Amino acid sequence: MGFSVGGPVSLSKIEDRKLYVTCELAAYPEQQASAEGLKFELFSIGVFSEEWCRSVFTALGNLTFEAKLGDRHTINISGLIEGPEATNTVQLRLFSKTDIGNEKYGLYEVVAV
Repeated sequence: MGFSVGGPVSLSKIEDRKLYVTCELAAYPEQQASAEGLKFELFSIGVFSEEWCRSVFTALGNLTFEAKLGDRHTINISGLIEGPEATNTVQLRLFSKTDIGNEKYGLYEVVAV
């Protein structure tokens, strides 16, 4: 089941680098633009598992339909992940931005705080 109907986000990945990137969030017109005015995707590199990223990115993706997120924003994710990767808070960091046509897009790194 896809994200658009309540499933998890789709990820592109390079597993040996632990690089996981959402690849659909910016496509939804219902998604709130970031505080910087960007349609955006999320990524993590070198730290978290695919399972962690899929769970946290899905929760953050769902949040973008209701709230405006942006650079240096912190989000409480307590209860989403158990075990050694559990963390209570993540922060978004604007990694890059670009214009494609008439739209502005960004890529935010998700890091544990």
